[in-house]
Amino acid sequence: MISDKVIVDSHGRGMEEALAAAEWLVVDAPEKEKLRVRLLGEEMMCLVREIAGGMEGEFWGERIDNKVYLHLSTNTLMYAEKRKEFLDVSTSGQNIKRRGVLGKIIEAYEKALSPKDKRTAAEMVFSSAGMGGSSAYTSSTNLMWSMSDYTDVLYGPDGDEQERDDLEKSIIANIADEVSVGIAGDNVEVIVEKTI
Repeated sequence: MISDKVIVDSHGRGMEEALAAAEWLVVDAPEKEKLRVRLLGEEMMCLVREIAGGMEGEFWGERIDNKVYLHLSTNTLMYAEKRKEFLDVSTSGQNIKRRGVLGKIIEAYEKALSPKDKRTAAEMVFSSAGMGGSSAYTSSTNLMWSMSDYTDVLYGPDGDEQERDDLEKSIIANIADEVSVGIAGDNVEVIVEKTI
């Protein structure tokens, strides 16, 4: 089953409707699972609020047997220039480094929102900033970051202790089975998976 698609933005529009759509998917689940899906939806709404530039996206969920998939998708073309304008206002002209799983998801979105002529440079930074191994990328226009790849890097020999600590405290990392950020051309999509 698939929920209605809800338009959400960084000003709060549609967020309650998006959470209701997520909860609708698990109406027959135990209360504990309903709460977990709600928390994952809230984390995704935090993501929308954190991304600057008046981001607007489409949120929906689907359930296949005992698996729930929450989706947040946006088209980057209309936001690339807005992002540049916001960064030009900052003293350094750059965004501060993000930490934790939610921060890495935001970084993936922000890299996708770069103007097209800088996409190649953004992809190089994307692949070298703990966003997963190079094997996760299928082409220069199709990129994927996943929480499981990120976790593997953090717990590997070159993993950062502070980032491991942030991961262990993350709501989304402790509740979701998997989080993926996919970039295909000008479309960016976050998918959060949860078994109920």
